[in-house]
Amino acid sequence: MEKRTPYQIELFKFIEENNLVTRVIWEGIKDDVFNEYATSHIHVLASLSEGCPTCILEAMSLGLPSIGFDDCPGTNELIKHNANGLLAKSDDRVAGLEVSLRRLMDSPSLCEYLGKQALLDSVNFDPQHTYNNWEQLFYDAATYKTNPDRLFQEQYSIDPEKAMHAKRMIKKLMQNYKVITNVK
Repeated sequence: MEKRTPYQIELFKFIEENNLVTRVIWEGIKDDVFNEYATSHIHVLASLSEGCPTCILEAMSLGLPSIGFDDCPGTNELIKHNANGLLAKSDDRVAGLEVSLRRLMDSPSLCEYLGKQALLDSVNFDPQHTYNNWEQLFYDAATYKTNPDRLFQEQYSIDPEKAMHAKRMIKKLMQNYKVITNVK
């Protein structure tokens, strides 16, 4: 038997105290995570914050709908509520998660629909697609080098107030930079 961490000890105590021993199965560490996804119906990520949660992308790539919290950055950018997964309400996290889980467990057709859309959406994160996007970004950024005012003009046409604010900030930063670089 593996040595339990303090968190695991607390978790097992909770399971026993709430008579969940026959309902919660501790699988331990798994080496083949894709097999776990493939034998699952729903993926849940109950984090409070994420950057770019790879586990959601992995689940999406296998047509598995995910549930995350609506206030979790990263998660709420990948999961599109009612489109490729569900975003649980975060005001009462336990109740929100319960509602979302029940919804998917009670509706195999919704689970299948969200999973199919997750699979379609996962194509946007395919490495080749991502590399092409990065390459295009660098190319586009390099084109501004010969005409720096072009960026301001484009931003100004979209949002004049923000463009003017950015121009003032850049001017201030450049003034501070000149002061710092002229120090002897």
